[in-house]
Amino acid sequence: MGSLFDFMLPELKSPMTGATTDALMGFIHIVSFIILAGVTIAMIYFAIKYRRRSEDDETPLITHNNKLEITWSVIPLLLVFIVF
Repeated sequence: MGSLFDFMLPELKSPMTGATTDALMGFIHIVSFIILAGVTIAMIYFAIKYRRRSEDDETPLITHNNKLEITWSVIPLLLVFIVF
């Protein structure tokens, strides 16, 4: 994976399986960082956008959203299928 992840991984002992394991670990680190950055940015954005303006503000009643629930279940499932 280059020098980006060399400091986190032990020295390569097996040229056959070690390189693929290092590549998989690098892929998992990159995907994890992208998800972390996306969630953090979204959290800050929504915290600022939907903050309470006054004590009299009422929250609207929202029961559920099937499309959203299916999306956040299927995308992690696909990522697990890709990794494993």
